[in-house]
Amino acid sequence: MKKALTHFSFSKFMAMMLIVLSASVALSSCKDDDKDEPNGSADITGTWYFIDEEDGEIDYDDYFKFNKNGSFYSGYYGEGGSYDYKDNTLTLRYDEDDYERYYVPASDVKKNKIVLGSEGIYIRK
Repeated sequence: MKKALTHFSFSKFMAMMLIVLSASVALSSCKDDDKDEPNGSADITGTWYFIDEEDGEIDYDDYFKFNKNGSFYSGYYGEGGSYDYKDNTLTLRYDEDDYERYYVPASDVKKNKIVLGSEGIYIRK
């Protein structure tokens, strides 16, 4: 009788250890991959061209050029202004009262492909 009890206890102990090990592996692999990173390491400067989603063609006349000094130019609108990119938000200021804000994750900037709201998809070349 003593052997059966020992075997039962050992089996139960091993089962519990397996459950604990599985839970710890599962919980440690649940990293928050979807959380947006701060854009401190993402540099948005450069020229971003519109890409047509249907045919994949690049429109070289529809672009945004972001300069290191905080200025930008829109080839499509033929005007520019200043921009600010922080906390995954791109703010384009054409003048004091006229501005647009876009959610632009740093991870997209690093991949050289951003979506500017209803403006569409732009790639950096």
